[in-house]
Amino acid sequence: MDASQFKEIFIRYSKEINNYIYFLSGNENLSRDLTQDTFLKLWERADKIKMQSVGSFLYTIARNLYLDQYRREQVKFKYWKSPRKKVEIEHPEYLLEQQEFHEQLTETIEGLPEPQRVVFLMNRIEKLKYREIANKLDISIKTVEKRMQKALLALHKLHKKI
Repeated sequence: MDASQFKEIFIRYSKEINNYIYFLSGNENLSRDLTQDTFLKLWERADKIKMQSVGSFLYTIARNLYLDQYRREQVKFKYWKSPRKKVEIEHPEYLLEQQEFHEQLTETIEGLPEPQRVVFLMNRIEKLKYREIANKLDISIKTVEKRMQKALLALHKLHKKI
């Protein structure tokens, strides 16, 4: 792999890898750092990499780097902060209910086991199809479907509680 191929790979995968690590960690700074480390490791092993498997190799490196970091620091996943539309006049009770629902949703997503949470966020936030998720995580489509089913079941239970 030469510098121009590496640059193409970086342009193609850097955002995906960064998002993947962010979904795992919930930490923007950590995801940027580990994305850089992922591509550094790719460069160091460039002579051993087959170009057709570079995508799954990057995801494997990223996951391993995250797990190493997690073990050292025992990081707790934090729910991503999405911008909220401001409504000029809302009833205070409605605002409180909305805030409580958001907190419960956050807790539910945080409480999902990592494999379910990652699949759920990749599908619902990145809008990836199950086949794309399976390819990126190097798992079967059936596994993606099962993880998504369990994540949606947990969210459905939350909905019934409310």
